[in-house]
Amino acid sequence: MKQLRAIRILMATLFALAIAACLLIGPQIHPMARAAWKSQIILSALAATSGAAFVWLLLTFLFGRIYCAGVCPIGSLSDGFSALFRKIDRKMGRKRVYSYREPTRLQLNILLVYLVCIVLGIGLVPLLLEPWNITRNILTPIRPDLADSTWGRLGFGAVIGIVAGVVSAVLLAAVSARRGRFFCTSVCPVGGALSLIGSRSVIHLEIDRDACDVCGICEEVCPAECVKVLDRTIDNSRCVRCFECGAACPREAIHYQMNRNMPLTPLFRRAKQRT
Repeated sequence: MKQLRAIRILMATLFALAIAACLLIGPQIHPMARAAWKSQIILSALAATSGAAFVWLLLTFLFGRIYCAGVCPIGSLSDGFSALFRKIDRKMGRKRVYSYREPTRLQLNILLVYLVCIVLGIGLVPLLLEPWNITRNILTPIRPDLADSTWGRLGFGAVIGIVAGVVSAVLLAAVSARRGRFFCTSVCPVGGALSLIGSRSVIHLEIDRDACDVCGICEEVCPAECVKVLDRTIDNSRCVRCFECGAACPREAIHYQMNRNMPLTPLFRRAKQRT
């Protein structure tokens, strides 16, 4: 699992750098920058990005939300903010941990509102909620002309785009510091769409109930707050495939696999069948 985590971090770093270069300099700077741009899921421009969207839906069905793990720029930025504030906490002698939270319908409700706004042509909502557009907003203070192709189409000036970018960055940093991937698992409409498929992915994360000693480490490091250690379960609809839980597990009890785990030991399984 540590190898998968390392691959995910490398992929996220490369995509984040390529996306930043694409937006700040242009997609012509390098093939990787153009590929990073073309590989994004942009629901409000689905007619132009349907190929990428179909590929990611298929990959999500097979492997879970790997788009959120290492390709989405806002996911990578959330991880960066979380790591930064954790480092600050360590220097101040504090320990910041996550804990499991019950899923809500907030993200699906936001997804529904988002889709209705797309159908009705309300362009402001995608500009504020879509990961690709949020990334553009955040980089607008560095390159104000980025606002021309987005906010300019709605009749707003570059100043509004810059304000939106600053506010987005501050809110994302604050939420990431306390709740990790909260935006990805509870707000992002793209994440909401992928969660509907990710919950039934062919390959998923499972906790080996025989090996797990309920130490709680996996739950403490899960930025998606989807590991419930007392039940030895992982909510794969919200899991963003960061593999932090598996890499941190001292007993190697978390596996990325196809089959579903059976309850506890064979002896306990037989006892359950008799009852």
